[in-house]
Amino acid sequence: MKWLRRVPWLPIIFLHPLVIWGIFGLWLYPHDPTAMDLSMTFRPPAFAGGTWSYFLGTDRLGHDLLSQLILGARASLLVSISAGYPGAKEWVQFAVAPYPDKFKLVAGCTGVQSPLMFPYLPQQLAGLLAAIKGGAEYEKLVNDKYGGPSVDPKYREASRRMGPQLVAHLLMIALIITGNVIYFVQRRRERRR
Repeated sequence: MKWLRRVPWLPIIFLHPLVIWGIFGLWLYPHDPTAMDLSMTFRPPAFAGGTWSYFLGTDRLGHDLLSQLILGARASLLVSISAGYPGAKEWVQFAVAPYPDKFKLVAGCTGVQSPLMFPYLPQQLAGLLAAIKGGAEYEKLVNDKYGGPSVDPKYREASRRMGPQLVAHLLMIALIITGNVIYFVQRRRERRR
């Protein structure tokens, strides 16, 4: 039972309704969050003498504040940085594709995943940072636009890392080829026995 003392109960209690509203908000709105009713402006919350119909009261335009709070818990921009499954592709398939008017998605992914993501640009994927290569391309665009004649070396970090990445990729290719050659040589020796 010691672990119960270490659980951050206060944040859980306060964040729990926001998570529920964020997930199920479309079905929990007591009123349309965008509807204005100028006859209901500045209504107090129910616990301060207002009506239960507007539990948290209304604002200067008559918006229901509880509905506005639930609407604020809903996400409109998704940011996915992934290196595996599930990743950005699944966000596109299960969040953006069914609700294109509700969500925008920007993603960062590994170089291996990036070819899978290109078909989603720009209709379902608002932006894509495809591995270090994408970072280097973005860095070059920003430096060309805002860097001036001499750019600080700290703003060339992604470009600088392209060289070691090339060497690492060449090494991986060499190791794969070497492994295959060894495999086929051993296989040939076993057949001769």
